[in-house]
Amino acid sequence: MKKQNLLILILILGAYFNSIAQVKFQKSYSHGITNKAYSFQQTSDNGYVILGTTRTTFGSSNNLYLIKTDSNGDTLWTKSFAATSSNNGSEGHAVQQTNDGGYILMAYHNDTVGIATTDNALLIKTDASGNSLWCKSYGGWYYNSFGQIGQQTNDGGYIMVGGTFFGGAGGNDIYLIKTDNNGDSLWTRTLGKTTSYDVGASVIQTSDGGYIVIGTSLNSGIADIYLIKTDNSGNPSWSKTYGGTSDDYGFTVQQTSDGGFILSCSTSSFGTGLVNPYLIKTNSNGDTLWTKVYSGNSSDEISGYAVNQTNDGGYILTGGATISVGDIAYIIKTDSTGNLTWSKRYGTSDEASFSVTQCNDGGYAMVGSTDMSGNQQIYLVKTDANGNSDCNESNLPLTVNSASTQVSNQTTLSSSQGVAVPQSTIVTSGGTSTTFCTSVGLNEIQLDYTFSLFPNPSSGNFNITLNKNFKDGKIAVINLLGECVFEEHLINQSNKEIQMKNISHGIYFVKVFDGEQSYCKKIIVEQD
Repeated sequence: MKKQNLLILILILGAYFNSIAQVKFQKSYSHGITNKAYSFQQTSDNGYVILGTTRTTFGSSNNLYLIKTDSNGDTLWTKSFAATSSNNGSEGHAVQQTNDGGYILMAYHNDTVGIATTDNALLIKTDASGNSLWCKSYGGWYYNSFGQIGQQTNDGGYIMVGGTFFGGAGGNDIYLIKTDNNGDSLWTRTLGKTTSYDVGASVIQTSDGGYIVIGTSLNSGIADIYLIKTDNSGNPSWSKTYGGTSDDYGFTVQQTSDGGFILSCSTSSFGTGLVNPYLIKTNSNGDTLWTKVYSGNSSDEISGYAVNQTNDGGYILTGGATISVGDIAYIIKTDSTGNLTWSKRYGTSDEASFSVTQCNDGGYAMVGSTDMSGNQQIYLVKTDANGNSDCNESNLPLTVNSASTQVSNQTTLSSSQGVAVPQSTIVTSGGTSTTFCTSVGLNEIQLDYTFSLFPNPSSGNFNITLNKNFKDGKIAVINLLGECVFEEHLINQSNKEIQMKNISHGIYFVKVFDGEQSYCKKIIVEQD
């Protein structure tokens, strides 16, 4: 009987948290006349951090634009960054919340000295409020516009990928940079083939401590998807190209739960012959397990920029598209073998999407750009688990086919170059936001705005941050049986560090009482 009651309780709690968490909205953000965003992430407080690019007036240079929102997409703060050494502007390409609760921004900036123009990689570390802690640039770089170009690594440092015109492999090579936690170079690698034009679009650290890099290799006028696996020092372990008889481009790679990889690409070799989203699933050695091409009408051009594996083992894909009604943003949801579950388009006539993620509530979010009366703005869409956001959306009819992908082993050469150069930044705040539609679940505002938990999941040690001082409150941690496993009073406190030793891993509920009302959040305890 106890087991049956426990099962019922788990089902009720699961349904309750799903019901309150199905937040849906569409928002835009602007700090000038031209704004777009390639990267975002859901943060530990269930809000979002967005890295975009903004140009405030005609004739002005682009600056980096960092936006922090709450779980409903409402702006908490914004920061605009300009590298003082840059006279042609900067463009943001990746943002990630770091282990200390701050953020790392990965970008590039452009300078003109005399008649020479140079592009440099840019790495900016901020605190949790977006204030700049340090900024470093790396010379000899050129950029690729889409994909997550880097991340924080297990040792607290950072990895970035792009391209360089000054490589040792073939002149136009993939450029891999590994830094310590202060942004100082530990090593750099140029990777490529001797007779091709190669550029990197995305890199992640793999479960073995090495790295997987995706990009594009142009050889004899034909572009192929280029995948390189390296060891933890950036030395190539293996490399492969994928594609057909026309142009194929690689944008994003993620390691999947089986140790293999999922590649988000665009293809003109397969499908309609125009541009089509192209998913490639490989094993841990880069050997193809399956491929899928998603095609619209014969005149549609649809690019696949970003992919993530979802909790059910399937995949979520996004990109930009030009169809009969104009430019649109979209999300495609597939099962574990790439078969279509649903596909949706968002916006009215002039949108693009560049990054997508599954959210903590089981829904999805994507970021890109939208046009409002000639003003390009950053566009954030939050959906439920079925892709519904409640406005400016419709189904996107697609045909799914497998592709006879040609896979070739490659010999990738490597060399070292480059050092980090400290930079200073000018930081300002400002901007506006527009709500197109929003739907907040039951008691969501009370639950989200009252306190936050970090980290979550945790090992049993975590911090509670309250939105005000609690003069006489109480914290309780409750397990799935309804038993209180931890309790402590709050006296004139707005922050509290919780340390629960020898607690079993699993799902718990943190209950906060402010003297008048109780609030509750779920926390997951994982083993160290």
